[in-house]
Amino acid sequence: MSEISIYQFLFIIFLVLLNAFFVASEFAFVKVRPTQVNALIAAGSKRAVRVKSIIDDLDKSLSSTQLGITLASIALGIVGEEFFKALLLIIIETFGRLTTLDINTEHPIIDSSAFITGYLIITFLHVTIGELAPKSISIQFAEKTAIILAEPLHWFMVLTDPLLKFFVWSSNSILRLINIPVADETHHQVYTENELKAIIADSIEQGELESYESRLIFNILNFTDRSAKSILTPRIDVKALPIDTTPIEILELSNNYGFSRIPIYGETLDDIKGFVHIKDLIGYNLENDLSTFDINTILRSVIIIPENKPLDDLLKEMQLLKTQVAIVVNEYGSIDGIVTIEDILEYIVGPIEDEFDSDSRFEIEIIDDSIHSDGLITIEVFNSTLSQLYGIEIQPDSANTLAGYIIELCKGELPSVETTIRDDQLEFKITELSGNRIESVITRKIVK
Repeated sequence: MSEISIYQFLFIIFLVLLNAFFVASEFAFVKVRPTQVNALIAAGSKRAVRVKSIIDDLDKSLSSTQLGITLASIALGIVGEEFFKALLLIIIETFGRLTTLDINTEHPIIDSSAFITGYLIITFLHVTIGELAPKSISIQFAEKTAIILAEPLHWFMVLTDPLLKFFVWSSNSILRLINIPVADETHHQVYTENELKAIIADSIEQGELESYESRLIFNILNFTDRSAKSILTPRIDVKALPIDTTPIEILELSNNYGFSRIPIYGETLDDIKGFVHIKDLIGYNLENDLSTFDINTILRSVIIIPENKPLDDLLKEMQLLKTQVAIVVNEYGSIDGIVTIEDILEYIVGPIEDEFDSDSRFEIEIIDDSIHSDGLITIEVFNSTLSQLYGIEIQPDSANTLAGYIIELCKGELPSVETTIRDDQLEFKITELSGNRIESVITRKIVK
């Protein structure tokens, strides 16, 4: 008759829990964020210091947990299968005696059945208690799990360090023998821009980020991909004055439009000389000093940039040259428009209202499942709202604004008020024109 011992059973439970310890350690130290650990260290947690030492050498830590999992699993397979096989044979023998049935436990079919059943039982314990349960716990409570398991894992790493080094050396030797380069093993994750965007999207879905916060991050990530042309104030909207202008004309224009910086041009708008800041007029006697007024004494410099200049390079240049205004020119040398520091900042954080901005400033809003927007809204801003409402985006050929995209759809025709233009998914209704310029548009999704 087969024999079993309670100590064998306790040893099996120990091996299952030992396997669970290494699995939980592996997932916890991969999952826990260094920022969380640093915060605990700053709060005075000594255990967090141990956690940091482990995640700082994550390759060695994970190799140690893999070694522990392997040793525990092999031992569990050897001891556990034999124990449960013997236990089942005892149960069968006992059943035979109680029922006076002549059961031969040495019969190949019974012996094989007991072996398979014992294998399935130990597999069940190993997978559920030794693998899945600790993995789930450590993923959900990575910080707490790492704090609890850091000290025992540290001592296991110390004790098995010589053995682990031998295994690593052996593995690398085999790779070199078959002409496979040894990888520069590192588990410190470096994310691509697209991966960061996916992480942000997941954080929004989980409620970890507000829409404003996510928009800021997305705008910063896209910052280097945008050019000056995408945020400029177009030439038609530029308010400038000739070089022979007077202080009164400068102040009148500033008062009418709320601008504090006024571009000054020579013969034409394509000949920008600089700009005047209205604060430089403080101290002038507008009635008596007009005859001696020389605009060149208060004229500030501007920089001339191509329309495809990246925004990050433009911001650096404007900071370096300490200028607030950049003139954007096209390939023919004509002015396309102007960009200010405020335009660049507004691309990142959204509209910045100051005491001179009109309260009626309008760009885009959602009303009754439709989008009401300014015609000159950038494609990127429009697509952000479009994606939020309908889950789609428009893809213009070359236009930077919604009005430009609509002109592309018109194929050479100029739209009129109340005209409706369609693409494959959307319809655009022109609600206001200023001359030939599209001022406002209502966008709706086409119901098919």
